[in-house]
Parts: sequence; structure tokens; C-alpha cells
Amino acid sequence: MSEKLLDGATEEQLMEVMDKAIKKAKKEEKEEPKKKKFTKKDMEILVGENGLKRYYKKLIDLLKEYMDLREDYYPIVALWILGTYLHKHFATYPYLYFNATKGSGKTRILKIISNTAFNGKVVGSMSEAVLFRTAHRRTLCIDELENINAKGMENVKLLLNSAYKRGLSVERLTKRKTKDGESQVVEEFNVYCPITVANIWGLDNTLQDRCVSLIIEKSNDFKRTKLIEDFETNLDFQIIRGGLKNITENITDDLDLFGDIISDWNEFIKNGSKNIKQHTSLQNDNKNNTEGSQKGSAVCVVCAVKKELYTKINNTGISGRDLEMFFPIFIIADICGEEVLEEVIKTADTIVQERHKADRNENRDTQIIEFLAGYNEFSFVSMRKLVNGFREFMGLDEKEEKWVNVKMMGKAIRRLGLLAEDKRSGRGIQIRVAIDKAKEKLLMVKEIGNNTNNTNNTNNTNNTNNTDTIEHIDMNKKEDEECQ
Repeated sequence: MSEKLLDGATEEQLMEVMDKAIKKAKKEEKEEPKKKKFTKKDMEILVGENGLKRYYKKLIDLLKEYMDLREDYYPIVALWILGTYLHKHFATYPYLYFNATKGSGKTRILKIISNTAFNGKVVGSMSEAVLFRTAHRRTLCIDELENINAKGMENVKLLLNSAYKRGLSVERLTKRKTKDGESQVVEEFNVYCPITVANIWGLDNTLQDRCVSLIIEKSNDFKRTKLIEDFETNLDFQIIRGGLKNITENITDDLDLFGDIISDWNEFIKNGSKNIKQHTSLQNDNKNNTEGSQKGSAVCVVCAVKKELYTKINNTGISGRDLEMFFPIFIIADICGEEVLEEVIKTADTIVQERHKADRNENRDTQIIEFLAGYNEFSFVSMRKLVNGFREFMGLDEKEEKWVNVKMMGKAIRRLGLLAEDKRSGRGIQIRVAIDKAKEKLLMVKEIGNNTNNTNNTNNTNNTNNTDTIEHIDMNKKEDEECQ
């Protein structure tokens, strides 16, 4: 009714108009656009040439345009980004960690990921409030995470040690204003989400176990480094982000997308392939649903349970936590093609071997520091005498532990900055060890270990692993710089 007509309307007519307006407003408020059901056709698109495969290739091209990475890293990053759109259907999803030198583009890679991953956001600092309230249904890209062992960050570290696993909820007491004043209310937060982290000085062992770790270095390729970031407005980014959202937005939380893939894998490991069911098509327990859409308790399964896939994964040397972290990446790679899977399995095997080698070297350095801190020879001593003393300190057999030799000891002492002075004599090289400096380093290492242990002791979740008593924060990098 127009304003002119309302001027001459009766009270009864005005009430009728208002009543209709209120009913219309309430109806519009209640009505939400119905979410389309995920159908068999949707699944065929997801696993077909115009699905994840298409956007995998686009992501590879985009990453190569802006980032100078190791060639075998591009597929890992691209697959991890794809997985952020499906992560809620995996029992665990690994953190993607970039251990980067200064000026290597670690912030740039996080921005690329945040603009292509599922609901991505870059955060420069990490507080409990940010993690609790924004984690659910978001991809967090954490930059400059250098102070995870600092005082006051215990709960953040605790959550980062757990947010890789589905089903964890965190309860926190918060103050709420009521008519009787302030009261403490329990709030529950779901913290399971994809997280990528970048820093310079490394992560502690417990957190790194939750990561797929990549090392990036400063690039001299000016064709990449001189490109100005336009990620939020760049059409290629919009196509990838919009396309992936379009092919995955109808996948509901209760849709069991990958079926019994974990239990089938465990069955494969225990009994071989004879008891594994081969899924060849999308299946649905609701036989009456001819469209193949998810309804009620119906279970839709991607044809990802393949004997060939399990055999290829099993033929690697990857196991334990490493396998748990890479398993979702392998599943996404399998959807993207056989060649992609084979390439990623090979890269994953290399990454795991490199990390284990670095861990062994790090542990050896700690043992050498502890030995030299307790050494009482302040004058010049031969390298052979030091090696023999270290063998005795460690209880090592000379014939079996051949890695303990003069060359190894010399490199370690220089790398750790514990060489006070050296000279050449008729009996070879003799050195004087900086024992006081070794004692200082030992105190620092033990302090770091104590901080880590105190944090771990506060972890009441079921999925916290025990770590070694002594942990490190990439001390070798600092010492390499001091030695140069």
C-alpha cells in the first residue's frame, strides 16, 4: 500500500498491512537457500579430468610462477592445498611447515596458500583466541612462529600439537555478563583445521612430528622475485579458489567420503590384499536413492580403496607418524593420477629420510656438547684422543660405530663453534677445546629440553607423544653462522 493510500487508511487496514509485513520478514529470515545434495555426478566431476586433476595442474603452474622451490616440492604443496577442501574427511591432516632462510619468500608462499586454500587466512602472531575462535573451517597460515617455547605460549603449543587430529575439542572458561553479574561459562572449541607454518629457526621435535617439512632458500631468479604480489585480485587465483569451492561445497560433514580407507589399510598390512574389498564405483547404502545422493546415514565412498595404492605405499620405507602424516597426501595424489602418486611417494620417502638424517645429526651434536662440557683437558689435545674419549663416553664399539672418527669430530667441533685454537704438530692436528663455551651450550640445551617437558606435562590429550628429554631449536644454524 502506498504512502498516499496509507494516509486515508483505517486502523484495521493499517494493522493488516503491518501483520503481513511482519509475516513476510519472518518467512524471509527463516528461509535459507537449500544446500544441494552431493550426487554421483558431483563425485565423477571431483575425481574426473575437470576436478582435482585440473586444479592440481593450475596450482603447479601458479606456484612455479611465483616461487623458486625444489622441483619435487611443488606437487607436495599443490596436493596439500587441494586437501584443505577435503581435510574434514580425513582422521588426521598434516601441518605444512616451511623452514626458511631470511629473504627466501616464506611470507609469499603463505600468502599464495591463503589465497588458494580453503578459507585461508595469514596470521602474523598466534594467540589462544585466534586459534580457538577461527580455526574451525579455516586454513590458518602462521608466519614468524619463532617463539613457541616462550612463556605464556604453553597452551598455544599444546593446541598446535593436537589440532592436526579430528575430534579434538577444547574447553575454556570465559567470563559472561548475566543479570546477576559476571559468571564463568564453559565454551567448547573445535580446533581441527589445516595449518601451514613458516619460520627461520625451526620447530621442536613434538610439533615437527605433526608436519610435512620443506626447506626453502633465498632465490636468485629475478623473474620470480621481482613479481609484485597481486594474489587477492589475480584472476588465476580466483579461478582456482572458486573452482575448488564449486566442486567441493556440497560435500557435507556427515558424508563418509573416503569410506573405510584406514581400516582397510590396516587389514591390508595385517593380512595382505586378499581380504581387501575393491571399490570400483561410488557406492551408497541407501539403495532407494537412485540419484546417488547422500541422505540420512548413507555412506558415499570414493573408489580410493585400491590394492595398487596400498602396495605402492607399503613398498616405501615410510611408517609410524610419518605415514600418518603423508597418508592424506597420497590419497589426494591418487585422485590426481598414477604419475602424480608415484612422484609424490618418491618425494615423501626422500623428505622422511632427510629429516631422520638431520635428527640423527642433531642428537650427535648434543652428545658431543655434553662430552666436551665435561672434558678436563684445557691444553692442546689430538683429535684421535678426543675421538677415543668420546667413544668411551658413549660406550661405543670402534668396529661397529665407524661414524665416530676424526673427520666427524673435527667438523662437529667447528660447526658448534667449540674450537678455541688449533695447530699442526708432528703427530697431526691438535686442538684446544672451548670448554667453558661447551658448558654454556649444554645449559642452554637442557633449558630448552626442560621447557619442552613442562609444556608436554600439561597436555591431557590422548594423542600427545613423549619426546626425548633434550630437544633443540635448530642450534646448528646459529653455530654455522658463528663458525663462518
